[in-house]
This record gives sequence, C-alpha cells and structure tokens, in this order.
Amino acid sequence: MPSKKNKKAAAAERSATLSASASQQVAKDEQSAPVVPTPELSRVSVSSNPPTPSAIEKPVPLPVPSKPLFEYEPPAQLEALAKNKPVKVTTNSYELELKPTPVFRYDVSVLKSFDDSTRDPIELAGSKGGDRQRQADLTEIVKVALTLEGLGNLNIFYDGAAMLFTTQKFETKTEKQQAIFMPIPSDHPKLSTSLKESQFGRASGKFHVSIELNSKQSELNTIDLLNERLDSAACPVTQMAQIALSAEAKQNGFIILDGGHELFDQKNTRRTIGKDGVEDMDGVAASIKMAQGNKKTGSAHLVMDYKKKQFFKTGPLKDLIKGINPNQLRSYLKGLRVHTTYSHQSIFIDGISNVPIGEIKLPDGTPLLDDCARVSGKPKSFFDASKPAVQVNQYNKREGRRMVYSFPIENLLVKPNQKLTQNHGEPPRSIKPELRFDLIRKVGESAKLLSPNQTLKSIGIAINPEPIVVEAMTVPKPTILYKDGAFTSPDLLNRTSWDVQARNHQSLKGGFVEPMKINKILILYNSQSYSQASPKEAVVELQSILSKKAKDVGMTIGQIDVEDLNDPDIIGAIENKMTILKTSQVKPIVIYADHTSEGTHSTLKLQERLCEVITQQVALDKSLKRTPGKVTANNLLMKLNLKYGGVNHKVRVDNSISHLWGDTSNTLIISYDVCHSSGKVYKKDEICDEPSCVGFGFNGTACPEAFIGDFHYQLPRHEQVDEHLLKLRARFMLNHYITSRKKYPQQVVILRDGVSEGQHKMVRNEEFQAIKQSIMNVFNEKKAKAPSFALLVVTKRHANRLLIKDQNVSGYTNVPPLTAIDQTIVKKQGNEVIFVSHCPLNGTAQPIVINTLVNDGIFKTNDQLVQFITALCCAHQKSTNIVSLPESIYAADEYAKRGADLFQSYKLKHRDLPTTTIDDSTQLDYEKITLILCFQTSSFKNKRIA
Repeated sequence: MPSKKNKKAAAAERSATLSASASQQVAKDEQSAPVVPTPELSRVSVSSNPPTPSAIEKPVPLPVPSKPLFEYEPPAQLEALAKNKPVKVTTNSYELELKPTPVFRYDVSVLKSFDDSTRDPIELAGSKGGDRQRQADLTEIVKVALTLEGLGNLNIFYDGAAMLFTTQKFETKTEKQQAIFMPIPSDHPKLSTSLKESQFGRASGKFHVSIELNSKQSELNTIDLLNERLDSAACPVTQMAQIALSAEAKQNGFIILDGGHELFDQKNTRRTIGKDGVEDMDGVAASIKMAQGNKKTGSAHLVMDYKKKQFFKTGPLKDLIKGINPNQLRSYLKGLRVHTTYSHQSIFIDGISNVPIGEIKLPDGTPLLDDCARVSGKPKSFFDASKPAVQVNQYNKREGRRMVYSFPIENLLVKPNQKLTQNHGEPPRSIKPELRFDLIRKVGESAKLLSPNQTLKSIGIAINPEPIVVEAMTVPKPTILYKDGAFTSPDLLNRTSWDVQARNHQSLKGGFVEPMKINKILILYNSQSYSQASPKEAVVELQSILSKKAKDVGMTIGQIDVEDLNDPDIIGAIENKMTILKTSQVKPIVIYADHTSEGTHSTLKLQERLCEVITQQVALDKSLKRTPGKVTANNLLMKLNLKYGGVNHKVRVDNSISHLWGDTSNTLIISYDVCHSSGKVYKKDEICDEPSCVGFGFNGTACPEAFIGDFHYQLPRHEQVDEHLLKLRARFMLNHYITSRKKYPQQVVILRDGVSEGQHKMVRNEEFQAIKQSIMNVFNEKKAKAPSFALLVVTKRHANRLLIKDQNVSGYTNVPPLTAIDQTIVKKQGNEVIFVSHCPLNGTAQPIVINTLVNDGIFKTNDQLVQFITALCCAHQKSTNIVSLPESIYAADEYAKRGADLFQSYKLKHRDLPTTTIDDSTQLDYEKITLILCFQTSSFKNKRIA
C-alpha cells in the first residue's frame, strides 16, 4: 500500500498537471480538457491553507473563508425601460404601512436534563429549530414557562427556536427580574403527555428554560425595516417582522414551513385523489421585500403567492401505504417520522426488512411478533406476518453501537406536519391564473395577513389588502434565423412558438443553420419488456418519418436501422449493446424506445458517457403514443442535430446589443449552477452520500450563439462553488473560447442561477472574484486588452407573479410574453428587473428576476439587458419556443443534473469508488470521479450532450 506521503504527492502531481493543462489552449479535438481538482486536493496542491480532514461517512464542510464578506456597492442603476406598449399589471405584492414601534428581542434557550445522572443534558433550542415537531414542543414549553411567571397574557411571538419578541419588557414575579430562568419537571401538569413522551420517553427529567434580552441588540424599531438590505447578513427587523407574520396563522392551526415563509391551512384539507394517507393543503408563500415603491424612495412590500402542497395524513401507517408498489415501499417510507401506538416518542424510518416480519426473531430466539403483541396489548392475530417490518437504525448507548430495531406496520402512527417530496410521486398541478388571486385572498385572510391581525398591529404593521398595480413594458420580439436567409418570428399568441421550416416569401424554405450529416442511426427497443403488443410498429413508423423529415431541415442521414434487443434483462441488454458499439469503427447515434416506467434512462446515459456513443431516449407512452407526426420528428431531429455538433437556428436582435449577441459579437457568456442530489431530498442533519455537482454552460464553439458545457463534483451540500474549482474552470472556458473564436473576448457576462438574495454578497465577493482573477491572469500573461465584466443573478426561485385583468371575464390571465417591470415592486437597492419571457403550457407564468451585481459599462439601459436575456431565451436549440430561462442557464442546469445522475448510476455499478487519504482521513476522490464521468475528458467536449 502506498504511504500517506506518496498519496499526497500523487494527488498534488495530478492537480498540478490539471492546472497546467487548464492554462493551455485546446488546439486539437484529441487533446484532453483540464479537470478541476476537488476542494481538499486543490488546497493540498495550490493553497497554503492546511487541508481539512473529512470522511466518507460524513464529509467535513469547507473551512469558513478567512477574509470577511465586505458590503459591496451595487452598480449604478441602468436607464429605465422605454415606454414600449405599456400594460397595467396586477402583482402579488401588498404594501406594508409602518409606524415607529419599539419591539424587544429575547434569546431563548431550552435544555432538557434527565434524572438519570448518566445521561448528558441536551440543548433543544437553537440547534435544531428547523424541525417542525421540535418547534411545536419548544413553543409549548416556553408558553408554560411564561404562564408560570405570570406572563401568559403578554403579547409575544416566538420562532419556535431561539428568538422571542414582545412589545414590552418582561418583569417577572421574582425580584422584578427582566429575564426568566426556570426549571420545569417533565411531569408538570401543564405539560402535555405527548410532549413528555416525545422528549423523555419512559424516563423523567426537567426542562430548563432561559429567556434573556439579546445582548447585542435588545430593542428593535419597526420603522427601521425600510433601512435594511436583504442581501446583508444582518436583517434583525426584517427577521422579526417575518416571524410576526406567521404568529396568528400558527395560533389558528396553520403549519409553518421554510422559516416562516410558507403557511399552510391544515384545518382545510382534502384527500389527494388516488392516494390514501395523503392530504392536499392550501397555503401561501409570504416574504417581506424592500422595494422601490411608487416614489422610488423605498417601501416595504409583502410578496404573497398561493401554494398547494401534499402532506402525509396523521394516523395509522398502514393507511398510508395502501396501493404503494412493494418495490417502492423502502424509498417511500425512508425518513418518515412516526411513533408507536403505545408511545409518542418520535422515530425515523430507515427502511424495511428483506424478509417478512413473521420470520424475524429476537436475539434470545423469541419471535418478534410475540414481543410486539405484548407491548401493544394486541393479539398476535392482529398483525400481518407476511408483511415486511419497518426498521429503524438507532444508537444504543448501553450497547455502545448502532442497532436495527424492527416494528410491525400496525404498531406505527404517522407524526403530523410532514410534506411529501418529489420522491413520493406527482406534485399538485399548477393553478390557473384566473384562480390564483382568489386563492391568495382566501388563504391570506385565513392566515390573518389580509384580514385584521392584532400581532402585526401591536408592532406597528398594517398590510394593505389590495394588490399593487404597476405599469409594465413590452420587449420587442426578436427574429429567428434559419439557413439561406430564411427567417420567422415567435407567435406571441400561440405559446411563443415558430415553425422550423421558416418562410420569408413563398418560394424560400429554410432548414437548420448548420445541419449535420449523420452516417448511421440505430433505433433500439426490447420486445420482452412488454406484456402487450410489441412496439415494433411504432418504432418502424419513427424510422420512416425521421428519414423523410431530415431532408426538410437540411440534415443528411445515411442509414437508419431498427433492432430488437429481445432480452428479459433490459439493463444488461443495454449495457452489452453499448459496449459492442463502443468499439465500432463508425459509431451510430442510438435512439432507445421504451416506456417511461421502465427506468432505463440513467443506465442509458451512463453508458453514453462511458462508451462515448450519443444516445436519445424516446417514450412509447408519450412521444410515440400515436403515429409520430411532424412536431415529434422535428423535436427529435433538433436534439440529434444539436448533440452531433450542429446549430439549429440563430437569433437576430436589435442593433443596440449587437456587440453582445450575434455573428459580429465578441462576448464570452458563462453560466453556472449547483445541483445537490440526483433526486433524493435530504432532511436536516441527514448524512449525504453524494457530492454537489456544479454545472457550467458557455458559448465556447465557433458559433457565438451555441452553448456547450460540463460539470464538476465538489463536497456535498455546498451552494457556494469552491474558489479553486471556479478558477480552473474559468481558465479552461476562456481558453476554449479563444481557440474556437481565434480572438480574445471584449466582454465577459456571467449568469449565476439558484441563489437567494442573502447569497448575493457571497456570489459578488467570492465566486465572481475567483472567476475574474482567473480570466485576468490569462489576459495579463498574453498582454491582451482586459475585457469588461458583468455579473447577473437570474433566478425563478422567488414568489413574484404578474397577471392582467381579462377584459372578457371577471378574472385574471397571464401577462403577455416578453413583459418586463423595473419599477415600484423591484428591489430598492441595486438594479432589478422582473421579466416574463415565455408563455406557460399550464398554470401561471413564473417570471425570472434579474439582479445586476457587476456592470463595467456592458449594459447602458434595462432595454439592452432584457433584449440580451430575450435573445438567450430564444436560443434554446431544443425548442421552437421562447423558453422561460436563458439558454446558458438551461445548459448549466442540465449539465449539473446530468452529473448528479451519472454519479448515482456509476455508484450503483461500482461499489469501490476511488478514495483518497488526507491527514489520516479518507474521503471519496471527487477529482478522479470527475475525470471518469465529466464530458471535457471525452469526445463530447465540443458538443451540447446534456
């Protein structure tokens, strides 16, 4: 075995090699692209900081940056949007009327100690305040403490964790103190039995409650809300107001999620159609925003949007799992919080047994069901011995190890307030715009946000129940270009779509801008996957229509073959076939046809990367459900042409941004985003066994409008992208651009997705600086003229909605596509634009919010900004519609998700993942795994493969 010193030396050598590669231009397709080392390894080889130890079981977070995140001044506001076809838009923003009112802030600490002196005390408040059951328990404990001190009638509101607010200082019965220090026995009559059992089980002890004035800022004033910046780390008045918003809703039985930003009415629930044990709940997302206001001097707004979510119904677990596929039961139940019929103590389900519960015995040989019947007081016949046992993996202090405990399904009850995740099936459908405002008003009134609220009134806040109406502007629609001068425009009345075969007069028909010649397409299917009729007929139809329609778009396809794998082992058949194709002299494009329920997509995409054979999956139950038509064929041909390296269409824009977009432009456009898992939703403090995946999209080919990308792994659950990763990737993307375009860019525009307003400072001061420094190093080395930079945060993760009154009906409808707002409801500081580019297929349009954090004179006006974003939204090569996000961000998102999926698929097939040792600690070697799976080390590095 190599020594630790040799391993470190090897890691440093690999990283240094990759770093050196990043500084070289990619002159030939055969050259391997540089791949960024992981955070830990890069610090070994590049940084003077000591490496941070970590373990496979629980990676240690990156160290906190040594340099502080200084406040940054946003760039000057851009010139406002020109008054082009203005339209009155109703928003979901509600103005707050504020009065100067002092509010006192208290710190809450709750400790529980056991009468058994061998057990250590446990802090409840502050550490895990995000747990909804913990919040409910703490609220009950604090209420009892206040009542015992004679303060039960005091007007307070509490976040269920570590902060409590009141409009008058505490004055306790004991010595006129202004703080509370109180022990409460677990068997105190004012505490509920369920609380005692959930916190102590069968043991006994005390709750120790401490409520003291905050030492740093004990007194807040509501009027100071107008002076806070939400992109700052310290927003105590906003935090206080946000907690107050949900106080009376909580008293009225609402479930409070997302730190008080989401409120759901559990008194008004409906059973989910087709699902036992699942309930639909109406709710609202409610957030405070410091907006410009009508006078542009600042105004506090409440942004409120309707939400519908599904929750597990409280009650017997056996009711919940009715109708669930037994093969999906393990993943469906994992992480669910339950308790037994004979105790309120919470337990978290880890999985189910591999054998029926009737076959499980205790260590002494007693059948498990005998013991289950005894503790529950039920006859043994009450239990279904053929069902699997629900299993919980818990640490047993007496044994000094983790042990697996098994429970019969009949003995378990589902704890309240647990929402379904994306792993549990289809989410509720989107709401039509004509219903949205009625639902916002209805739930808002029930939550006491659009109806009288004594808590808010006591701290000087009143919410105007009428939504703000603002004037929006229309962005001119661009022109879509095809081959030989053919052009068209999006039809804004028909889902912003256009025809691939564009016409500018009757005799001219256009095809793809750069149509590719494909030597061979191989359509695969597996007849043994289906109990019904063979899909051969649908596949042959697809073969025929692809051959016919390829000529219409200018593509040349030499040969299209159809093959039946005819194998009961679907996964094995795909792997074997792809392995054979890997060594083919002429690799075909593989189209695999099956039903979406077969679950073959992850296997197909992993084999695509490992065998370097381009693949495309088509769904027999969706796109091939009927005889493939023109639209299906065109959509498929667009994807195949793109993956093979072609360009489908271009976008012609206004001359004012010709320096940023089009054939004469010279702008490097970079987008990046982070994906934290391949689909699993991790609970707080749950160990994450997959890395975060950073996806990149950039226009690095000879065509300024064509985007390619890649991904890289970093430590799990890190939204901030590692500095060294960004530096190496930025250098590579710049050099790729220089090699492809034969010139240095004059502008660099960076688009960051997926961050909240509170993270803008991190993006501006940390991530952007790393990218800029790396790019400037190349320019300085080559003594080239430095480029101008712009940094935009573009996201759909917000609550803003824009609707217009429908003249034909008494309701609302979506705003027209290409509608932009840069006044009244936008941020008070900086430069923010709210923009609806697309026409939604269903429900209410979700705008994108654009925040300009850096602008070295690249954009002069907001018109230039939204026209640039419009061009990107029209440049999505897989669609003939204006899409809702810029194409560069689409690419980054898709590469990040593809990287996360590839990791999971690769891990399932390769249990012995590469590891590395750093200071006697072992972690997954994300550098090596990236080398194996990323696209820049493959023949796909110049193609849009994701």
